Amino acid sequence: MNALFEKLQKNAARSIKRKGGWVSLIFHDINDTESPLTEGLNVTHGRKDFELFLYELSKNYNFIGLDDLFAVNRKDHKKPDILLTFDDAYKSVATTAAPICKELKIPFVFFVNANFMDNQTLSLDNLVAYVVNEKGLEPINYITRRKFKSAHDVISNYISALNPEGRRSFSHSLLALTGIDTKKVLSHFKPYITSEDLKELSKNGVEIGNHTYTHAHLRSLKKHEIELEINKNKKTLEAVTGRAVRAFAFPYGNKKDATSAALKVIDEAGYHISFLVHNRHNSIPITKRPHMRISLPKTFSPSTLLLQLNFLPQVRSLRDRLRVSR
Repeated sequence: MNALFEKLQKNAARSIKRKGGWVSLIFHDINDTESPLTEGLNVTHGRKDFELFLYELSKNYNFIGLDDLFAVNRKDHKKPDILLTFDDAYKSVATTAAPICKELKIPFVFFVNANFMDNQTLSLDNLVAYVVNEKGLEPINYITRRKFKSAHDVISNYISALNPEGRRSFSHSLLALTGIDTKKVLSHFKPYITSEDLKELSKNGVEIGNHTYTHAHLRSLKKHEIELEINKNKKTLEAVTGRAVRAFAFPYGNKKDATSAALKVIDEAGYHISFLVHNRHNSIPITKRPHMRISLPKTFSPSTLLLQLNFLPQVRSLRDRLRVSR
């Protein structure tokens, strides 16, 4: 059965190549165990599965970096190109993912939120996950006067609509009600990269990208708030690495956050490329509109890899074309 999937995967990759397409993947946390800060967020892949993903992908795809993507005279590889990316500021990218990628000679882009560097602040997403895992949903339901089913539900259907003041107010209310001490939580788990981690990654050739300062839903922000999120993060990251930040990834990857105001700020800041998350392939040349990244399932199998990387993108491309034609 695996031989069949391998043949199908190879044929599907050739199809992407013939159409002049390229693929981008998104990962977050590479860890064999989920902590209360990440459980329920669907951001963690096990080390073994991550290695298997890369091994299987390398059979039929050619891993590239941003320089390869931006090259005027792009090298014509026999296999379709694939860009590996990571989001957020998890330390496991530096301690686990980077050594694996270095050994396999695979470049990647790390989209970072500088507000969490050095474990100075706890992400609101991670706070929500921690509350749900340690205290249950009751504190959140009490504050919001709503009934949520999971941490993911809270983030997608409540936090996404909050402006910066609303996010701060919700966070303060949650901490006051639960008695959680974020400094103790950060000191215990140390989930995020340090400035030295980031500097070392950049020194070793890892491309550092912008993911906003606080991992905010841009759909709920005014233009000056978007400018603060994007420009402050860019300035901070460049001060640490000493290198220009050329790429931007929308937190959560939802097209609702690619508002006209957000796209204008990104364009004015001179970014070379931006990304959303959707099971779609990308085309050449690189454009100003956001490109797509594919999120893979948490566990590895040849069949799911084929489905996520090839079949679903084709189905969604066809669906989108049909919608436009109506």
